[in-house]
Amino acid sequence: MQSIEAAIGMNDSVSDETAIVFAAQFYSAIGFGYSLQKAYNQAIAGIMLEGIPEKGIPQLFVRDGVTSETGRNGAFEISHGQGWP
Repeated sequence: MQSIEAAIGMNDSVSDETAIVFAAQFYSAIGFGYSLQKAYNQAIAGIMLEGIPEKGIPQLFVRDGVTSETGRNGAFEISHGQGWP
């Protein structure tokens, strides 16, 4: 059985502009080898730099025991981090 280690969700609907900026920044950062957390932070910064007021809507959820701080050699690392059950 496979499990999902992390997910990004929205706590409300977002505009197309927010979705485009978030996705472009997030996946660009992942492509450059940033950790999941840093890529998420980059995407939020992109939303803020565009002056879009929806920066609080995207949410990063990480399973307990997984950290989002590992970079190029893998997106996740087993640890005792905070997250969902």
